[in-house]
Amino acid sequence: MLSDISGLLDRVANKSKRLINNTITNLAECWMHMRTKFDGGKVYNLCNRGSWHTRCYGGCLRKNVGPQWSPTVWKQVTDSSPGYHFIKLYEERDKQLTLSNQSKSKPQAQSNRWKRKVSTANESTSKSAKSSYGNEAIQCEDDVDASVLNTKCDQFMSHHINISNDTINAITTLTEDQSNSQVWHQERRNRITASNLGLILKWKTSISVKNIVEQLLYKTVRGNEFTPFGLQQERNTIHE
Repeated sequence: MLSDISGLLDRVANKSKRLINNTITNLAECWMHMRTKFDGGKVYNLCNRGSWHTRCYGGCLRKNVGPQWSPTVWKQVTDSSPGYHFIKLYEERDKQLTLSNQSKSKPQAQSNRWKRKVSTANESTSKSAKSSYGNEAIQCEDDVDASVLNTKCDQFMSHHINISNDTINAITTLTEDQSNSQVWHQERRNRITASNLGLILKWKTSISVKNIVEQLLYKTVRGNEFTPFGLQQERNTIHE
């Protein structure tokens, strides 16, 4: 008995962090979503008559076996066929579910579902969607033409990236003071540094680059609570 109790306590101890922080896992969320379809949202077993556990078991069987879980369980438990009409009923339900999923997955069906949702939304629901996003959402000036943009890109590459060795050595000398040098701040905006390389490599292609471009071009070096101490020791480190 003590070994059984110890095993139960070990499971509680392993999950103590989740219990303290009141957090759950995706698997637990999935299980609770399935169970509520069968027990009507009843979280606690109050009557202890077996119906609550039966609904939980039914949810598991429905998830693991599929829509035809009732005939399958019938045959395994009773070792007999549930009958033609019983089997036909759940076969039709399985077929109906398959056709319904195929129909809902069509782009036109998804578009119509979204239109119905928008058309039936009341004023309070759509009020926030109609609110202004501020001046940043307004296109104040026209986009640059493709030819002009290519010209500007070529000029930038020739003036800041494809430079001679003498210019590189001059920039190296002028940026030795790092954050105390205005040239250092300007050059950080012209190229990708080692500090930003990891952030760019991990950037997802599905996410807009607007924020990272603003961060690279206009960010000021604020640092954290340890930055002032690092700046104080920076001069000694450079001399060493």
